[in-house]
Amino acid sequence: MSVAELYKALITPEARHPIAKALLETPRDGYALATHLRAEHGIVKSAGLANYLSFVAIEVENIHRLAGLGVEEARWAIGTCGLAPGLNPHHKQLEGKVYSVQKGLLVRGYYIRPSAELGCTCHGSPVIPGFK
Repeated sequence: MSVAELYKALITPEARHPIAKALLETPRDGYALATHLRAEHGIVKSAGLANYLSFVAIEVENIHRLAGLGVEEARWAIGTCGLAPGLNPHHKQLEGKVYSVQKGLLVRGYYIRPSAELGCTCHGSPVIPGFK
């Protein structure tokens, strides 16, 4: 399985691979993922990639959890990616925007979710009717 296929398996529920499933079950185990990336894919400097894929797994799990609870919308919360120059500076403008948990937020002609773009550390906060 290539790293691109692993990423796709993380963000596409229908295409779950055993490695992606394992990562979603223990998303904060970056060490195990880094070890796998080194052993199976020959990626020597795998810690950063493992950290990013773990972050994606956590956000994917949050999407499924929110949908399971009946939450339909979330509010974009900026991570460090929108604050650092060169990463995802346009994410600064997304702060506070409400989006569909299922679809994501329409940005530059396509739908994205927090943490879906490379280097993104943004997250979504659930919008619960009646709560501020």
